[in-house]
Amino acid sequence: MQFRLDHIAYAVKSSDDAIKGFEPLYPNVEVYKCLEINHNVYISYLTSENLEHKIELVEPHGEPNPVKNILKSQDSVLYHICYRVDNFNEAIDYLEKNLGKENVILMGSKGSGPLPKNDS
Repeated sequence: MQFRLDHIAYAVKSSDDAIKGFEPLYPNVEVYKCLEINHNVYISYLTSENLEHKIELVEPHGEPNPVKNILKSQDSVLYHICYRVDNFNEAIDYLEKNLGKENVILMGSKGSGPLPKNDS
């Protein structure tokens, strides 16, 4: 099973401050504060010519939003890590076997909660 790092996401209070902080390693702003209306957050993506993965910044915008509580005491915090896989179901089976089913959570793109594996 091959997992390829796609992006590392940080919850941030200020995308602009985070962009300045990441600039030495990730100087390119690929997406800037795109509103994800289903989660009430802004999403920004930072890239580097030397690295294949991206940095995703998740900034709260309105309520409710999924990052409010984790940003209460910090300006930024690691939020999630995303991998690309060739076969979604095989990847989930691999993770459940090696990490334990209780440690594998799949979230819907609309924040609807855990998703079932695709049986087709």
